[in-house]
Amino acid sequence: MSNSDEELDFGTMFPEPARPATPPPTHHTYASPLLNTFLRPTEDTDVSLTIQLVGSDPLWGHVLWNAGVSLADYLLHLESTQPGAVSGNKVLELGAGGGLPSLVAGCAGAEKVVITDYPEESLLDNLRWNVAENTRILRSAGCGTDLSAHVSVGGHLWGKDTASLGKGYDILILSDLIFNHSQHTALLYSSEALITPHSGRAYVFHSHHLPQYYLRDLGFFTLAAERGWRVRRVVREHRGVMFTEDEGDEAKRGTVWGWEMRFVGVGSGRWDPEEHSDGLTGIMI
Repeated sequence: MSNSDEELDFGTMFPEPARPATPPPTHHTYASPLLNTFLRPTEDTDVSLTIQLVGSDPLWGHVLWNAGVSLADYLLHLESTQPGAVSGNKVLELGAGGGLPSLVAGCAGAEKVVITDYPEESLLDNLRWNVAENTRILRSAGCGTDLSAHVSVGGHLWGKDTASLGKGYDILILSDLIFNHSQHTALLYSSEALITPHSGRAYVFHSHHLPQYYLRDLGFFTLAAERGWRVRRVVREHRGVMFTEDEGDEAKRGTVWGWEMRFVGVGSGRWDPEEHSDGLTGIMI
């Protein structure tokens, strides 16, 4: 009997388990009465957007967050009540996932929209698909808005060089990102490099999906104030819990909080968690 390695079939002895198939993309529909107001379709139908999400992603790009839907609604409301608040502006989204708020900003007349996410081709290709597909949808409905003409996609790693993205953005979109506590400084670094100081607005929408960590979530705003951001609350609404398996009070987990932030410089920042959260600290404890 030979002990020669050449005669041993290790591939047969230790077969590699089959890898699970990657889940297919999911598709979601976003509709709002205000979309028709801005897009003015010639077809006798209500316009809606289609958002495709990758089937699985360790960075949570496969989830359509309640905060993103709430932020999309808010941008439409903002433009309808304050014309020019979105239209004609330069918009950039960080950690976009499916890019819903950015696409809505484009529908509301933003001059330039840059949708960014982690520089992984599957995520960026998915965003490009969303831009192309919704451009087709609006064109087929007879809308005058050509999303592909002023909406682009790019990769960006938070906290790294932003030169390829430009600067001087009027609106930044940060939708349900602050649960990633280790990245707060990186998020603020990128935001400060991209936004127009004083006049630019960053919209940070989120939920406390794990209420036991809410102070870590809110640490983002404490740090922002220290770095020179002024923060005020613009939205508080209940949309229901997203992850039923998580623990904690459902009223808290299902609430979306929306904040407008302006970068005014170190020493001038301001955030009062009690004033803006209606006693959130006491409620959570």
